[in-house]
Amino acid sequence: MEIIRQKCDEAGSRLFLYNSEFSSEVASAGTETVSLNYKGSKEYRDILLALAGEHQVINAALAIKAIEIVSEKYPEMDCDIRKGLKSVTWPGRLEMIKEQPPVLIDGAHNPPAAEVLSAYLRKLLGAKYSRIIMVIGVMGDKDIEGILKPLLPLAAEIIFASPRMGGLLQQKGLRMLQHPWDTLQ
Repeated sequence: MEIIRQKCDEAGSRLFLYNSEFSSEVASAGTETVSLNYKGSKEYRDILLALAGEHQVINAALAIKAIEIVSEKYPEMDCDIRKGLKSVTWPGRLEMIKEQPPVLIDGAHNPPAAEVLSAYLRKLLGAKYSRIIMVIGVMGDKDIEGILKPLLPLAAEIIFASPRMGGLLQQKGLRMLQHPWDTLQ
């Protein structure tokens, strides 16, 4: 953090820290949307975000803070934060593309994203669904074990698909299933 502070000082830029100069909290969370409360230059309550996952609250807070900063320099700029966040879409990120049967797609490509997906799926398992069939494809240059570790325990069935480019998932995924005690502890 000290290097970032130093670079800001050198550039004559202000540094805004989350949970210091601005913050947010989950106001409510469902399986398809989340709403947040925000404190920064202004305060907003119950902003509906049309994205699934509680982790999106921090992303939304960063976007609001960016708007606040730009609006200071350009006060004539008119931004409807509520309307903007309500209309945000992120194709391929916790996206329900079909309801019957339910089909959810997600592009989790690293362990932190897989943890977010896992948390969301656990919430869905308790609220809406009794079992999950996963179709998983991961590029061979990714941390396959780190991605699979939080996801495999949730799956009733797993289909491994090797991507056309660099896919080593099928062999590694099957090895994890054969010896789950080595990788899932």
